[in-house]
Amino acid sequence: MSFYFIKIYLAVILFTIAVFFLTIFVIFESVLLKSDWKDFKEELVVDHQLLMLKLDQTQENQWEQIVAEYQPVFGMVPELVEWESLDSVERQALAGEGSRQYLSDFSLDVWYGLFTLPDSDRMLKISEDGSPLNDITADNVIWVILPILLILSSQAFGTILIIRSISKPVRELSETALSFGKGDFSTRMEKPRPPVDMLAHSFNTMAGQLEEKIREQQLMIGAIPHELRTPLSRIRFALDLSRSRRSYETLQLQIEQIDAYVDDLDCAVEDVLELTRLQSGKASIDEEIDLCKLIHSVTDGYQDTGVAINIACQEGAAVYGNEGLMRRALHNLMQNAIRFAENMIAIDVEMANRDVVILVEDDGVGIPADKLEEMFLVFSRFDKSRSRETGGIGLGLAFVQLIMHQHNGVALARNRESGGLCVELRWPGVNRTE
Repeated sequence: MSFYFIKIYLAVILFTIAVFFLTIFVIFESVLLKSDWKDFKEELVVDHQLLMLKLDQTQENQWEQIVAEYQPVFGMVPELVEWESLDSVERQALAGEGSRQYLSDFSLDVWYGLFTLPDSDRMLKISEDGSPLNDITADNVIWVILPILLILSSQAFGTILIIRSISKPVRELSETALSFGKGDFSTRMEKPRPPVDMLAHSFNTMAGQLEEKIREQQLMIGAIPHELRTPLSRIRFALDLSRSRRSYETLQLQIEQIDAYVDDLDCAVEDVLELTRLQSGKASIDEEIDLCKLIHSVTDGYQDTGVAINIACQEGAAVYGNEGLMRRALHNLMQNAIRFAENMIAIDVEMANRDVVILVEDDGVGIPADKLEEMFLVFSRFDKSRSRETGGIGLGLAFVQLIMHQHNGVALARNRESGGLCVELRWPGVNRTE
């Protein structure tokens, strides 16, 4: 990770250096050189005028000496040149009558001016002493380079801070993910910091969900052999007894008992498979359901149990969910309530903050307070029997909780003050797009 940021930093530095040289070139050409060019033309005029005053007062045969002894006001070099030494451009500029002059091009390495002399074939040439770049002093260079060095230094310092602020939390998150991948499912990113705080929170949420799923799977894998061993042991015991039966009637009864145990085993396997299917898939929960009609349809099958069933539901109330899964959940709750109720079961349907709430209550003995959270776990039972008559292998309420999760809801349980158990189903069953 650090190497990656170092590469980014080096790329930034190289880009800055390229911009630096480009800036220097632009400054020299468009600012410093142009400013010096303007100064050169002004200085050229001064030295030309002073020299001409001296030359006009002397004979031509003395011009060489005057030019050689002349002390320029500025950094100029005067000399006399012959017409034949000029190029075509210079000759064209100086040809004609009267006083003519030629000024060198700005782009040339040496700046100079050519001036005609009266009644002479020779020309006065005044050039700058050396290249224009020689006029750039150390102070000029320092004032150009110093800001660039300050910029590079600040970039280096800022980049190091950015690298540290990013690489450290990224490295911590990477180590956390690696630890999680090695099997430490409880590991989390502690105190997520920018710029990976959102990513860390997402990872922690994902890790929590995976840990819960893995825990459920491990619990199921560990419990399935034990749960299936009970009906298998009963079958084996019944087979051993059947070998000692002497009459056809007693043997037939034993076979019927074995057949019942096989049915229990088949139902247990089917429950496990159904739970696995629910855990691995996401059901459609956008069906419109007549909830009161569904509740009456489910409870009609329990009217002959000797337990009064009271339903409080506003007729015609439509909610959204998966009707098949909700029917399964209600059946499981009714089976649990019938098993423990003494005289009465109450089912209430309420609407709370656009959530649908179903309360299923019985007047039985309730459940110990420290066991309320366990009752929705897979294979959780509060009696030692595992037959279908006493509730199967403990997946009924686990189905209810899983169905609520499929509906983005929750199943809760609490003991009633007057005795018995109350199970609450809550999910956002109102269509929020209306």
